[in-house]
Amino acid sequence: MSDLAMKKYDTLQIAVRTDDFQLDTVKYPLGFMSYWDGKAASRKLRDTISDWARGYSRDRAIHPIIHEIDNKPLSGFRVVDFSSRWSTSNKWIRVQDPRGFTLEISVNNLIRLIQDGTITSGVIQSDCIWLRDSRGNNVLAGIDSEDYKAFEKQEVMREAAKNFTMRDIQVGDEITYTHYGNVYKTFYLGKFVGEVFCEEYEYTRRNYLGWGHKRQVTNTPPQTATLLTDKAWHVFASKHEGSGKWKYEFKGKITNIIGLESGKLSKTDLDKIINLPQTNPDDMLYTILPDMDFDFNGSETLKRLIK
Repeated sequence: MSDLAMKKYDTLQIAVRTDDFQLDTVKYPLGFMSYWDGKAASRKLRDTISDWARGYSRDRAIHPIIHEIDNKPLSGFRVVDFSSRWSTSNKWIRVQDPRGFTLEISVNNLIRLIQDGTITSGVIQSDCIWLRDSRGNNVLAGIDSEDYKAFEKQEVMREAAKNFTMRDIQVGDEITYTHYGNVYKTFYLGKFVGEVFCEEYEYTRRNYLGWGHKRQVTNTPPQTATLLTDKAWHVFASKHEGSGKWKYEFKGKITNIIGLESGKLSKTDLDKIINLPQTNPDDMLYTILPDMDFDFNGSETLKRLIK
């Protein structure tokens, strides 16, 4: 369960695709479940659940029953079957919830359940609870697993970070934040003016498929300039896992913070990252600048951070 954007909701909403739309602890009909908090997003999901429960006819005269259930740890979850997606051939595992319905979980979710606990004759031996990942998938977690304990720790950090602002962040802190459902980690370097080398290119239409790659203006050398950002911005740096190179980002502020670790960077490491654009530019991945009127339609490379 490496998804730090995992969430737990107190109330869930579910419908099953049967003639009477009732939960059944004998037949365990297939269901469609999401969270319920009464807000606009969950109300929209309720419409999606209703459409699914109506079946292919989508007869609006049919009003499926939406069941609201408490999301609490329970025993008796059973792995019973699998299904395939016709469009991708992806396999999904079907699990019976003891309250009388069947849901599908990913193969990765099943592997984590096997690694974290014991399954005997299909029955998961530990008490389990439903979580929701950053992609909107239901995830079943054993409450005694190391993954769930890590999730609870993350929830404590998320709650503590709700009211964090830039005033709470110090140079060298590591920040965990979410952006469009994804989770990112970054280090705060301080406020700097950026000296940026700009090289202007022109977009040219290649074919009917759309815009092609950046391409230099025909018979004209690219225009270049070394410019300064319009003011001192908050600068953050994060290391790309694959290449090991550093990405720099200039921001007015950082939002959706879910974790903060103070003093994660030593003074030596901090100075190294700040001076990297000058001392070892090959270790830089790219730079994200704020919206400024550079009058350049091309690429920008960070050359220096200036206090």
